[in-house]
Amino acid sequence: MKLNQYIDHTLLNPQVTREEILTLCAEARAYKFNSVCVNPFWVETVSEELKSSECKTCATIGFPLGANTTIIKVAEAIEAVANGADEVDMVINISAVKNEMYDMILAEINQVCEAIYPNKVSITIETCLLTDKEKSNLANLFEQSKASCLNTSTGFNRGGALKGDIMLFNSIIKSDKIIKATGGIKSKDSVLSLIEVGASRIGSSISVSIVNDQMEPGRGKSEL
Repeated sequence: MKLNQYIDHTLLNPQVTREEILTLCAEARAYKFNSVCVNPFWVETVSEELKSSECKTCATIGFPLGANTTIIKVAEAIEAVANGADEVDMVINISAVKNEMYDMILAEINQVCEAIYPNKVSITIETCLLTDKEKSNLANLFEQSKASCLNTSTGFNRGGALKGDIMLFNSIIKSDKIIKATGGIKSKDSVLSLIEVGASRIGSSISVSIVNDQMEPGRGKSEL
């Protein structure tokens, strides 16, 4: 198993510096990670730094609350792709989930997907804020949608990636769509256990430590 190919090297700390972003990109090139995931402000810089590598540029959309209106998320995704993003990771509207507005959520996901096609869209659902029923409903919704990846967490709330959630999603998702685990992943063993139960992508800011099988704290306050 080439563990590096599962990893999206991530830095979403609001206090991040340009030097940290450049280091992130250098690490991603050196370790051949799957992608570098950053907030939209840094997409152009990351895309430029990665242009001679196979590492993709991923932009967060509606991050971290998912509470933007659909038109803003669509515009944000379009701009991110124009600035060099190969794919986007959109946070869904948690309040809409709590109000069972599933038709609206599905429409929003598909509008973002259609706006930047053929670039891929991941959706982040923030599992720690959801009931098991809501998680199941969203996994089924994801199956119906045009999104390609279901992401567990932003890393900005109290929880992160759990094996039980990955197993639940894997039991529902029967297509070739993938599951991404993020938040609170601190070791190689954690990564391997999540992959074992169905995760196809891993988001982490301590990716280098993970592939080197070391324990280190994350950057800043975010688990990402």
